[in-house]
Amino acid sequence: MKNILLVALFITIFNGCGGAEEDTKKEIASDTEKTVPKIVDEEENIFPIQNVEEENISPTQNVEDENISPIQNVEDETNDSIVAEDTQEKIENLNIIKEMVAEKEVVAESFFDESLRGEWIYIHNNTKVYIDENFNENIIKVDDKLIQVEKDGTSYYLMRQGTNHTVVKGNLYEESSTINKSIARVQSRLAGHRIGGMKVILKHYTDKKNDKEEIADETGKFKFQNVQTGRYTLVATQPKRIVPKKVLEEEKPTIVDEKETTIEEKNDTLKDEQETIIEEKNDTLKDEQETIIEEKNNTLKDEQETIIEEKNNTLKDEEQIIEKENNIISEEEIVEEDENPTVEADVYIHGEEITLGGFKLVSDDGYNYKTEFVIENSDSGYLFANQTIYRGKMIINNIGNKEGTGLNYTFTSDSPYIQTMNNDIVLGTIEAGQSKEIPFSISFNILDKNSVNIPLEVKIKDANNNEWFDTVFLQVYQTPMYLNIATKEANVKGYIIEDGHNLKKIDTSGISIILPYKVGEKYFLVLTNPSINNETPYSIGIDTDTLDFSTFQNTGIYEPNNSESEATTIKMNESILSYLHKGDIDYFIIDMTNMEDIGKFSPPQMPFR
Repeated sequence: MKNILLVALFITIFNGCGGAEEDTKKEIASDTEKTVPKIVDEEENIFPIQNVEEENISPTQNVEDENISPIQNVEDETNDSIVAEDTQEKIENLNIIKEMVAEKEVVAESFFDESLRGEWIYIHNNTKVYIDENFNENIIKVDDKLIQVEKDGTSYYLMRQGTNHTVVKGNLYEESSTINKSIARVQSRLAGHRIGGMKVILKHYTDKKNDKEEIADETGKFKFQNVQTGRYTLVATQPKRIVPKKVLEEEKPTIVDEKETTIEEKNDTLKDEQETIIEEKNDTLKDEQETIIEEKNNTLKDEQETIIEEKNNTLKDEEQIIEKENNIISEEEIVEEDENPTVEADVYIHGEEITLGGFKLVSDDGYNYKTEFVIENSDSGYLFANQTIYRGKMIINNIGNKEGTGLNYTFTSDSPYIQTMNNDIVLGTIEAGQSKEIPFSISFNILDKNSVNIPLEVKIKDANNNEWFDTVFLQVYQTPMYLNIATKEANVKGYIIEDGHNLKKIDTSGISIILPYKVGEKYFLVLTNPSINNETPYSIGIDTDTLDFSTFQNTGIYEPNNSESEATTIKMNESILSYLHKGDIDYFIIDMTNMEDIGKFSPPQMPFR
């Protein structure tokens, strides 16, 4: 009977261990399946980051939910060898699962495509978003400048706003009144200009990964490469260090060496003099008594000691003077932080290249200014050299921490392309953080080139005769071209893509859009439709009329043209008909590279196109 019970007990234990092992394998297979990242393609609306966030596996929870406690099994089972082997295997398998799950967050971060970082716009409604690791929508990447997301069964397209390779230029200049005479004296010992080597930082408003740092050259000029489009704070601070310690450390040993050398030479000279005198006296006074000789020797010794002592005291005094001078220089080596000239200004970076103008270094409690020009009578937003008088305003912004008192302004330019330039006289104080608008008008002579960037020099002067300088750049084009769009049943929405992937919004059923004609270049035109209510035929004409819809029925014409690489080309003086269906996006290239146009406007033809 005992034997039967023992056999039954052994079978029960063996089956229990096998079942536990089978359960463990199932857990491992299930958790491994959940842990392996899924590959995303355009047919599968899955974004790896969201899968990880939705994963409900917690390494701690898996251990707590385990029904078999390894320690308890070892204590309760009679077959120690089988239980120990089974328990060890379960522990190892659970540890593997915990490690795999713990690595999920790191793996998920690696899934973010850095090429997508930056500002994006929903094409259908112009909503702006910033995409980084925290963007939660399911993304299907079409290319680096176009992505697709799914919401409630509807596909929406987002287009990149701007670029990540803008070149940014500017320059720093000093406020001389912040330099006292003591610092100036120390500064005069150094080579180079004190603004040379200054650190200039672009701090992105929301994403530190876009921050940039450069060093200004000896003239104060700085240049950034590969800057992401967006809003930044530009910061530059005068370095605290004025005199390098190395200079002082090299000078001080020289002074000590000179002192020691001088003492040694004086001592040698005095000793030689002493010996000569003694020898001469001894020769002369051979017959004199030893007492006289002894007195003379004592006198000479006293004289020697006095001379040496006086010389040493003189050298010690000189050493103390040198030490004091070195201490003064050391104290001037570091300028206190509240005395450091600095600048801090908000800037918007966009386009292929942008010049920010000048930034004056002022003390922390000082005031500083930046200038911008706004056009008021240009429907297109562009300036053309067709003798039109453009009216607008110069906006003077006080970006410092102190009000500017009794300000006046001067605008000048030596550009031969400016025909007329006038501004109203506006005087008065600008408080910190505030601005003043100055009515301004300008017109341009006919250009002999495609476009030109014209600098306007701005001088701001206060009641105490302090001056600030800035430069405003005006991009002027030779002649306009006309993009004509017409639709049959609904508005089309989209964008014109300019240099630097700058987006110009379109939302129209019939419009003529003025753009600069850029010989040998091209624009992209993008139209999209997320809903069935906006399906429509449409026509595009480049510097010519649009076409009639009465006989149009080819709804698939020009497809696929769903990205920049698949864009349909439209040449100058050409018109096309196409169709925008639900969920569709259409790309077109407006091509200005017609061979007959090259050089057509140099010198310019009259009348204008």
